[in-house]
Amino acid sequence: EPVAGVTIDWSYFPVRACDFMVEHGVRGRGFNPFFEGGYLLYRFWPERERLPFMDIHQAGGPGIRLLYLNASSRKEGWGPLDRRFQFDYAIVDRRRHAKSSILDALDSDTTWAMVFMDDAAAVYVRRSGPLVSVADRVAFRRLPGGPSALGPLGVAVAADSTVRREVAAELQRVILDSPWHAGALSLLANVALIEDRYADARAIL
Repeated sequence: EPVAGVTIDWSYFPVRACDFMVEHGVRGRGFNPFFEGGYLLYRFWPERERLPFMDIHQAGGPGIRLLYLNASSRKEGWGPLDRRFQFDYAIVDRRRHAKSSILDALDSDTTWAMVFMDDAAAVYVRRSGPLVSVADRVAFRRLPGGPSALGPLGVAVAADSTVRREVAAELQRVILDSPWHAGALSLLANVALIEDRYADARAIL
């Protein structure tokens, strides 16, 4: 019988994203959603180069909070925030705020590269500066972190077998990188359906 209790659902936190940051030396001036500040402090304190940009106390004053709100609510709001702080990396929630405009803004900004993704979070690094080697080594070429690019990607996957193979390989990477990869499995099932591999799609789902 199920046992009642209280625990932490780790799938809501950037657990593997932070593991990736440690494994690949991602540090510097970082961006994060305010509600993940506590977890970042829990993982990285007292490393000053991995301290959160903002926590649940929303430090920084009204002007900074307004920049943050604009970046979170519309795609064009990311630019002013990034120009103000010149972030080296960004860790962005994908579960509770999967439609955050920050994901789409970073996907469409060629000066940034997504280097990690799972159901909980995506990690982006700037393609120039101290983390350029991380971008060069492990940047995703096809997969986006946000929802806006998924439609055009689906069209490309259906039309081009080369793109389809590259996307499938990147989805397999997501699956290997984190135990929280239901989104990647769903997309991989779509690839199987496009290729009429219905038994594979059922198994994946």
